[in-house]
Amino acid sequence: MGLFMDEDEHKEELNYWENYFVSVCPVCKGAREILNNQGGVDGCDCVRRAHIYANLITNGVPRTFIDWKWNNCDKADPIILQQCKEYVLNFDNNFKNCQGMYIFGTQGVGKTTLATLIAKYVAFKKNPYKRNRRYQVAFASYDKLITWDKNTFNIDMQQKLNTFINKAELAVIDNVGGELITPATVKLLDRIIRERRNNGYPTIITANFTLSEMQKHYGDAIKDFISQSFNQMPVIGENIRANDNFNDVLSGIEDLGDDN
Repeated sequence: MGLFMDEDEHKEELNYWENYFVSVCPVCKGAREILNNQGGVDGCDCVRRAHIYANLITNGVPRTFIDWKWNNCDKADPIILQQCKEYVLNFDNNFKNCQGMYIFGTQGVGKTTLATLIAKYVAFKKNPYKRNRRYQVAFASYDKLITWDKNTFNIDMQQKLNTFINKAELAVIDNVGGELITPATVKLLDRIIRERRNNGYPTIITANFTLSEMQKHYGDAIKDFISQSFNQMPVIGENIRANDNFNDVLSGIEDLGDDN
């Protein structure tokens, strides 16, 4: 599944992350392999991380926040941050129950940042319901999804939209309400949420609107979907993005909560 890159572009992205992780790996020291307890050879975790990061970027997760970890969000309300962490930690159940998240608040308080972190951490988890492979994650602004939907005669765009709706086991729709709201955009949002719900796939939505405002602009059906199938999380306080004091990517990587 590659929403934003073709095969050659994905290979370039993978090469970048392999250099980023493998060449500085303190465990394998760039060899890509390590000895296991049985005296055999296993692939080093640095290679796995490179593949996951490349897949995330290929499928739309914003590069701006790809290196962020929970401790980069020290300006976030601790209760909000804990809700995000718990959603990731309990994602197997959230996936089973098709439970999404509706993250809302005023512009600039870090909704996209939090959604990116959730998407990133979920991508490191193995899906116990799909032969133990990792969850497939996709991320797109609602404007981008509208563009794909409008181009009905563009096969590539239609395939991207269908992949986002029907293949991503966790999909993030960012900045709903930032578009020009029309009957067509309301219909598209209903289609995405409805089809994903029918497929059993949870969705994360970020928006500036409260639930009552969503009902006003998008109708009763959207409001009911959010009420029934989404954890609602208001984001308030300082701009999370103001913190740019990054730690080294390899230090504290365990806080991803990934499954080996």
